[in-house]
Amino acid sequence: MSAATPDHDLATLAGAIARGEISARDAVRRAIARARAWQPAINAFVAIDEERAMQRAGEADRMRASGAALPPLHGVPVAIKDMFDRDGQAPGCGAGPGKARAGLRDAALVEALARSGAVVVGSLNMTEYALGLTGHNDHVGDCRNPWSRDRVTGGSSSGPAAAVAARIVPAAIGSDTGASIRIPAAWCGVAGLKPTHGLVDGRGAMPMSFALDTIGPLATTMRGAAMLLDAISSRSRGAPHPACRGGRLDGLRIGVARAHFGDGLDPGVERALISTIATLRGLGATIGEAPAAQADLARRLHRLMMAAEAATLHDRQLREDPGRFTAEVRYRLELGRRIPATAHLSAARGRARLLRAYMSEAFAGCDVLLTALVPRPAPEIERTRFGAPGFAPELLADIPKRTQPFNYLGLPALAMPCGFAGGMPVGCQLAGRPFDEATLLAVGEAHEAVTDWHRRMPDPPTGAPP
Repeated sequence: MSAATPDHDLATLAGAIARGEISARDAVRRAIARARAWQPAINAFVAIDEERAMQRAGEADRMRASGAALPPLHGVPVAIKDMFDRDGQAPGCGAGPGKARAGLRDAALVEALARSGAVVVGSLNMTEYALGLTGHNDHVGDCRNPWSRDRVTGGSSSGPAAAVAARIVPAAIGSDTGASIRIPAAWCGVAGLKPTHGLVDGRGAMPMSFALDTIGPLATTMRGAAMLLDAISSRSRGAPHPACRGGRLDGLRIGVARAHFGDGLDPGVERALISTIATLRGLGATIGEAPAAQADLARRLHRLMMAAEAATLHDRQLREDPGRFTAEVRYRLELGRRIPATAHLSAARGRARLLRAYMSEAFAGCDVLLTALVPRPAPEIERTRFGAPGFAPELLADIPKRTQPFNYLGLPALAMPCGFAGGMPVGCQLAGRPFDEATLLAVGEAHEAVTDWHRRMPDPPTGAPP
């Protein structure tokens, strides 16, 4: 494992640039050098935008020299999943390289990053049209886990998780419709937040499901994730629960949901979860049991809605040019086309009612829920490739059951690094009330202060800058 340096944390790096301890050009140059060194090993990037990034970094340095007031992420290098429109450039969305398109304006997310002063250094690998949870990609090549090159990263935000885990950039932007930030974050050992549905403007982002899509940060630390969330949110995330003070959680009620969420866990994952519970209790939190409520129903309704809406978005292309999709994605879309409109509408109409019932039951005796997130460490690439000789579908069958309920309900959920199993990182999940991301991040930061999981880093390729 390698040692962390100051520019591996977004908040630390932002402060150093603002004080003039490091120039934006140097910070961006180092990120690009790391990207090029890591790329042959993990294939995290679809495109490294060196010319535009260095131009923006130079502008940032001149702005600081002028004495002007600086935005919060001034000159900090970040990267974005390849699903956001940029000025004159359409994203590839996991189906190949992006293409020039005259008149195309920046996505709302890209505009928000520019206002914050962040410098986008490139576009990151993702699963084809975000339809998959492994990170496999037959168009641009698989993204590989920095901790073990023969393991998946998780998907569909594979590139963001890999780039942050490798410390190429201190933070990145992904999307989460059913698990796509949290599973890669857990399998790569970084923080990843699915915000409350609607908190981040999706204009100019590739849609997958009208009702479920969210955009959020992945970062090496919780405060880095918090700063990036502040930069891209359409509203303030507010203050954390009053019990979260000074790195303590005295009196915060954490409900551990074991039913549904705790089934079938790898022994190493279960040990990590038990250790996390003990750590949070040691920080002063009150730990109790929380009911699963109707989590399984929420999961099933989520899968129905996501499949139907994805199929609707791609229906014309699927009819006119089915060969443009790989076999796995085409299979998923065909399943979605078979869902009756009445079933989709029933799932959509029942969402608010189920949310009210879930909040009154699952959150009746707690402020935050704690659950397992992934049941096992990241599996091998060849055992999870659709149709391959070694394909073992049982390795993936129950992976998203712990994440999908919170997408259907629209609640914020955070992937928090909590240990290792079999030499690979794992994470647990914190879920909160609507628009209470601040409490989840405060709990995550308190946990970071007394553990070192977030500081552990995979060994870089030979010649990569530290």
